Amino acid sequence: MTAERVRLRDCSFFEQFAPSHIEALERFCSQHEFEKDEIILREGDASGKFYLIVSGTVALEAELAGQRVRFDTLFTGKGLGMSAVLGRRNEFQARALGKVGLLGFDVRQLQQAFDADPLLARRFLERLLRLAAERVQVARRQLDSLAQGRAPSGHAA
Repeated sequence: MTAERVRLRDCSFFEQFAPSHIEALERFCSQHEFEKDEIILREGDASGKFYLIVSGTVALEAELAGQRVRFDTLFTGKGLGMSAVLGRRNEFQARALGKVGLLGFDVRQLQQAFDADPLLARRFLERLLRLAAERVQVARRQLDSLAQGRAPSGHAA
C-alpha cells in the first residue's frame, strides 16, 4: 500500500453506509501489510480484528486430515475475521498469496461503535451476512465438485 491513507468511503464494503458511520469507523481503522505466505489469521486463534482487503489476494485454508487445504481465494473488498466480530475463534487460516494491504478494525472498538449507534451495527452486520452467504456458496460449489469426482474449482492448495 502507499503511504496515502485508504479512505473507507472508497471501499465497496461501505457503499451503503452513511457518511457519519464511515467517519465513526475511520477513527479506529488501521492499515496493515502482509508479505507473501505470511499468516494473517491462524485457525483456532482469537484475533480480535476484522480486516478488509484493499489490495492483493488471500487464501482461506483449513486443516483437513492432517493437510492444509485452500478452499477459497479472497480479493479486494472482501473481509476476514468475521468470527472475531461474533466473539468466536478463527474458523480458518488466512494466508497472503502475495503482498496484501488490509484495513483493520479492533473488535472491541467496533462493538462500542455498534452500542453507540444501532443503525451502524445493522449496516455492518448486514454486510457481514452477505460475505458469509458468499462463503457458503463457495463451499457449496466445492462440495458439488467433490461429489461429481472433480477437483474443487482450482482452490485446493
